[in-house]
Amino acid sequence: MSAPTFPPGDFPCVLLTIRVTDNAYADSDDAYVYPARYRAALAPLEAGQPMLALIYEPRHGGGRMAYVAWALLTTPPEPLGKGLGGQQEWRVRYDGGLIPLPRPVAQEVSGHVFETLLRSVPRELRGPAQRGMSVRALVWEDFCAVLEAAGLIPRALDTQLDSVEDMGRQRVAVERLVRDRGFRLRVLSAYGWRCAVTGWSAPPDLSHALLDAAHLVSVAQGGSDGVRNGLALTPTVHRLFDAGMVSFTFEDGLWRLQRQQSLDDLRLEGAGSRLELVHGQPLILPSDRRLWPEVGAVSQSA
Repeated sequence: MSAPTFPPGDFPCVLLTIRVTDNAYADSDDAYVYPARYRAALAPLEAGQPMLALIYEPRHGGGRMAYVAWALLTTPPEPLGKGLGGQQEWRVRYDGGLIPLPRPVAQEVSGHVFETLLRSVPRELRGPAQRGMSVRALVWEDFCAVLEAAGLIPRALDTQLDSVEDMGRQRVAVERLVRDRGFRLRVLSAYGWRCAVTGWSAPPDLSHALLDAAHLVSVAQGGSDGVRNGLALTPTVHRLFDAGMVSFTFEDGLWRLQRQQSLDDLRLEGAGSRLELVHGQPLILPSDRRLWPEVGAVSQSA
């Protein structure tokens, strides 16, 4: 999967409403199903343009009345046939699954209503106003404001003087989120959803929470977001790599683990489990050698 690219200007965004219970469309963490009447909100994706989705839980269905997750959409929706009430249904897949926000964000915080569409609607009428609008286009600035409130991107300054600079900063921050998401998916897929060091694996629908994609050379130091600059690692091994306690070198035609002396002071075992990290052990790499790390890459934390 190639890295998603966006045209200049604001990213196309969409809001998807998901019920925690009474989920008639059987939505999941991997895909969202919707009737044909909502196709217009996802028209850019149908035309082949990637989109960003914000996930909202309404009160009806046991939700938190809050924005709870986001997702990257790059695959055009697929028709499913007729579903509820004989309506044509479509399914859109999240690239790598939903990404939970660090903290849920209510529709209104300290008097500020995040969606432009709802700002003129009295609070007591917002619920009824959203009926029949489970899928709706979302303004780019509103999407960014929710991510700011959740702590995912830096909060913009409130001064008019800095508004242009703030918008640029927002765009760079979101682009980094999207790029990181694409890098993770490409690396984990190449490695078969398996840690290159331990061999521990997770199914694709859980890997976004249980496996990391580590840069061999950080982007800040000139590393790319290509698969050959990445390794699939468990979070523990990734943290050890970031801390400089393990590294990776190419020797005798194989990529091998290098165990640093500082690792000897750690206790890497617990009740019923033990993490074995043997100096010189070969890494578990993709079957396609073209996806192996580049020989000569310098092992540095991401």
